[in-house]
Amino acid sequence: MIDQLVKVIPHDVLQKLQQLSAQDFNAVLQSVKQQNPTEKQLDQTPTGKDDNVTDEDNVSNFQCRTCGMKYARKDNLIRHQQNHSNINYECEHCGFTTKRKDVLTKHMKRKHDVKKNVQKEDDVQPPRKRQRTEDVDQLPEERVRNAREKRSLTTTALNDGVENIQLQPSNNEERYDLMLFFKEKQVDIVQILEDRLLRNNIKFYISVHVRMIKYSPDGKYDEAEPHFNSKVSTILQSGVSEIPHELNKGFQKVFISFEEFIKNGSGWQLEEVLQLDLCVTKYKPLKGGSYLELPTSLKRSNCILNIQNLDNKCFLWTVLSSMHNFQRNPENVENYVPFVNSVNMTGIEYPTPLSQISQFEKQNNTISVNIFGYEEGEIYPLYITKKTFCHHVFIENKETSRRTFFCYLCLQGFTDKCKLERHKADCGKFDFQKITLPKEGEVLEFKEYAKTARIPFVIYADFECLTRKVDTCHPNPNMSSTTTYQQMEPYSFGYQRVSIDKRYDKPPVIYRGPDVVENFIRRLLEEEKEIRDILNRIEPMIITEYDKLDYKYAKKCYVCKKAFSSKNYKVKEHDHVTGSIRGISCNNCNLQIKIPKFIPVVIHNLKGFDANLIMSKIGKFKEQDITVIPHNKEKYMSFSIGNLRFIDSLQFLNSSLATLTKNLADEGQKHFNYLSKTFPDPDVFSLLLRKGVFPYDYVDTEQKLEKPCLPSKEDFFNKLGDTHISDEDYQFAQTVWDKLKVKTLGEYSDVYLKMDVALLADVFEKFRDISLHDYDLDPCHYFTTPGFSWSAMLKKTGIVLDLITDIDMMLFVEKGIRGGVSSIFHRYAKANNPYLFDTYEPTEPTSYLSYLDANNLYGWSMSQCLPYGHFNWLTEEEKIKLDITKLKADGSDGYIFEVDLEYPTSLHSSHSDFPLAPERKHIQVEHLSPYSKELLQNLTGKQCLTKIEKLVPNLYDKEKYIVHYRNLQLYVELGLKIKKIHRVLKFKQCPWLKKYIDFNTEKRKNAKNEFEKCLYKLMNNSIFGRTLLNTRKHKDVKLCHTEEKLNKETAKPSYASCKIFNENLVAVEKKRVNVLMKQPIYVGFCILDLSKFLMYDFHYNHMKSLYGDKIRVCFSDTDSFLYHVETEDVYEDMHQYQDMYDTSDYPPEHFLHDIENKKVIGKFKDETSGTPISEFVGLRSKMYSFSFEGGEKHTAKGVTKTASRKLKHEMYKNCLFDKTVTRSEMNIIRSESHVLYSKTINKKSLVPFDDKRWILNDGVTTRAFGHKDNI
Repeated sequence: MIDQLVKVIPHDVLQKLQQLSAQDFNAVLQSVKQQNPTEKQLDQTPTGKDDNVTDEDNVSNFQCRTCGMKYARKDNLIRHQQNHSNINYECEHCGFTTKRKDVLTKHMKRKHDVKKNVQKEDDVQPPRKRQRTEDVDQLPEERVRNAREKRSLTTTALNDGVENIQLQPSNNEERYDLMLFFKEKQVDIVQILEDRLLRNNIKFYISVHVRMIKYSPDGKYDEAEPHFNSKVSTILQSGVSEIPHELNKGFQKVFISFEEFIKNGSGWQLEEVLQLDLCVTKYKPLKGGSYLELPTSLKRSNCILNIQNLDNKCFLWTVLSSMHNFQRNPENVENYVPFVNSVNMTGIEYPTPLSQISQFEKQNNTISVNIFGYEEGEIYPLYITKKTFCHHVFIENKETSRRTFFCYLCLQGFTDKCKLERHKADCGKFDFQKITLPKEGEVLEFKEYAKTARIPFVIYADFECLTRKVDTCHPNPNMSSTTTYQQMEPYSFGYQRVSIDKRYDKPPVIYRGPDVVENFIRRLLEEEKEIRDILNRIEPMIITEYDKLDYKYAKKCYVCKKAFSSKNYKVKEHDHVTGSIRGISCNNCNLQIKIPKFIPVVIHNLKGFDANLIMSKIGKFKEQDITVIPHNKEKYMSFSIGNLRFIDSLQFLNSSLATLTKNLADEGQKHFNYLSKTFPDPDVFSLLLRKGVFPYDYVDTEQKLEKPCLPSKEDFFNKLGDTHISDEDYQFAQTVWDKLKVKTLGEYSDVYLKMDVALLADVFEKFRDISLHDYDLDPCHYFTTPGFSWSAMLKKTGIVLDLITDIDMMLFVEKGIRGGVSSIFHRYAKANNPYLFDTYEPTEPTSYLSYLDANNLYGWSMSQCLPYGHFNWLTEEEKIKLDITKLKADGSDGYIFEVDLEYPTSLHSSHSDFPLAPERKHIQVEHLSPYSKELLQNLTGKQCLTKIEKLVPNLYDKEKYIVHYRNLQLYVELGLKIKKIHRVLKFKQCPWLKKYIDFNTEKRKNAKNEFEKCLYKLMNNSIFGRTLLNTRKHKDVKLCHTEEKLNKETAKPSYASCKIFNENLVAVEKKRVNVLMKQPIYVGFCILDLSKFLMYDFHYNHMKSLYGDKIRVCFSDTDSFLYHVETEDVYEDMHQYQDMYDTSDYPPEHFLHDIENKKVIGKFKDETSGTPISEFVGLRSKMYSFSFEGGEKHTAKGVTKTASRKLKHEMYKNCLFDKTVTRSEMNIIRSESHVLYSKTINKKSLVPFDDKRWILNDGVTTRAFGHKDNI
């Protein structure tokens, strides 16, 4: 059979075909016979060539992404690709199977004389137009609609409250032409929308899913499958004629997004249109278009005119009322009837939708319109005019006669137009949304005293899943791809109930059987009812003699630490579950400390894994209220089912359960109370004092759980981590099987699960014990470590932080926030020194590669003087008098400057390695060097760069650069010149955060085990992130599991999109109608700038001062440098300045070893601890490698740790010097509509192109952008 193909298929493809099964091979053979001439036909083909046809024209340009087979015609490729489909068609008469429907049809006709089309029951591909047996245009209207909708796949949820109609290309013309696809589908979509409009008012939007491809000159390509969404359109039943217009607007929005995608990532081409999703929801507004009584809060404002009309022309009457002022009865619609013809309302429908406002403005060019929505007590922008000549209106306070000019983007008020104009320059950089600032005098301080009490009940839970195999093809390793190989299905759950009173503890509950998630939720709801009954029985106070003495002599509250007074007297504060006295508190704190209504359910990696399992069934519990704290529509930080609050322990303790258990076990068995109760036999308990092992990939069916023996060592291979089990771990599994007399793999799984929930309970309860002891707070009140640590810091320091109430101050600080510097400055370096015995060349200059890292860089920044209040702008006179050189680092006053800076050309060469004053820039192709442009073209075929701002150190002059005063002092000291000072923000400062940083640093030093060391480090590091919390980016997502809730959420003007997960659950995403700006981001700004101050100060005032032109920065990554230094002995140099370094990790016998600066923040540490680095290769930011004696270290951003282990230092060198791209395969778990899959991703891992530097022709040496020699 192979011989039949030799003349039509390349040899390398034949080798792949030989690996196929017989059935698959037969399918491919049939395909090839149809697509290629037979040998007889070849013999009859004229041998002469057309003179106009070149060899290049005969090249097969269309290549299969899966197997690499090439075709000259695209339709042949598409036909071939059906062979790789997961769908099999089976002959009902003889069992013959094929992956192609047409092949099965021909088989049945020839072999069984069956003359009918074959339709697979679960085949979701729509019929193609050429397959239609009747012309839909000649059918009655009802049949036209039905015939068209048969060409689509409809998914509904919540009693048809939302529909997703999936339309796919009907033929190849539509498949490869987006505009033609739109045109052909428009009639279908209009018919569908008209049909839905017969039943209800509707809202709809479209989402187009396409496959994009980008070819590189070497014949390889990348793929992407983006979605492009339109905005939501609202159509009332009276506005059926508006459907085509709204649909065209949606198509235009999609096409504009599509073109922007192509433009921003030049080189992308449309490979094919995959599908269009039409999402339709019922729209049930209270009223529409006519007079509606205003809410009381709006009435009281005395600044809103509500015309009392009975028709649907409220927009018209509102416009006219703004043009004609009536003192008496201005709300009477009759006043405005004479002026109806003064505005052009041609083509404007009533009631008037938002989509027609721009049309109205065009027809009435002297009028501009801004529209605001009102929802749940909040006013927010819905439509902002794009006219540039619009005038500003004012709202007059009748009591004070004070005028306020409003910004329509953020709804903040200003007392004069000049301030408003200055404000708009900054505000226009953000999306329009209402900004709510704190009230004047509002402060941030610790007030959450209720969270000092331990929550009485916590449930710890986990699931185990089958890893069902998914049939798939092996993709071409030279192409980017994503391949699904497993689907996760839960087969068991376990949970452990923990109580503050041991009487109410329960042994672990393990369930293995059908309907796992449903049973899990039901069991937890039963637990909640039982716990609620316990909590409602308040235990009487148990008073000991110690409690009596404590009460007698107590002078201050044990909670808030404030002295008692006659008004805030002392009381005995007791635990309502145990009855014991917790302490003597003031009356105010006693009233605050109440048992919370929620019960925490703690699951490790809830957000990334288990939440998807629960969400797949949660919609069935209609009687329970469901709320979420979302990251997006499908990933949640936390969610609640009734009073059950699910939180992720991984968001507090960022390590695997295996690592956490090992770290805690370092101190012995005393912390594992629940494991010892679960397995009381001392020998068994000692054995199980570690994370278990389980053959996840092996257990792909329920039948495997019935196996009466432990699977082989090979069956424990972990495909996700690409690791085999060790002999020691396999021996452990065998011992567990024997020791616990396990009979089946299912029973072994139950033991494994029981261990997991007990270990999780022990680990997290230890975390709670430490937190309550050291910070007087229970982390179970919180959702993440940053939130918990922030409260702990406020409580520990007692700081009172002023909140910014001036919108311009807030925008000023926001604009100045810049992350850490991460860049490759020199792309290759090789050391040559006596410590490198094998490669040292005495005749060559002696040099070293030194990798230095700042100890806890942000911890050092947080220990400096930071702002806490009294913010005010300096006047022009104050700015003139201010002498920046005399400002003290530890002074009581601090400053943030907005300045224009000049970077003198005399500094360019000496500063090019690490330029001062980095800024966010959008790098364009014209900024690149010829070398980079050629590399960009050769590797990607691109001729432009993505419009993404990056933090780029450069030598350009700066305009309106916002900078902390200490950084500005340093920059001026090092040669930059201030050309102009625009604004200066003054504040009071002190090192108020140092107390908390020092506390955790000292605790970490004295920690007895790795668990505690990691915890205290995390408590410090998480503070910084909290200071930069960006509430603008927070999502507003509601989970709807009832039709009533769905209708309520989608009827709101803020409704943006939705996603159907299943028939019982829909996620609705809304625009943020109000952004609360109550975070002290000024602290985060100062921490970031001060961290740069330390790095620049160390580089220029120590390293550069010491070595001059003999030192070169190879890379910097926020808190670290890798230097190439020419010197006789870098370690002797360090010894002379040992007070600047932490050398505690050097070997004890090394002359630099010293524990004096161990873990001291701000000191620099040699990351290789004295082991000399021999060679460095840097490709781009966070993509570098270096080798040293006995090993190598490399990073590759976007590559999993498992895949990164396969990268080698030599691969980085090849990538750099051969100008090639390296690809890596990595296995990950992803969710799709809350169904979990294991997937293999093939993507670029190493790329030699870098757009942060001007790269010279040697490909190694670089200069900063803005350098005088860049031409």
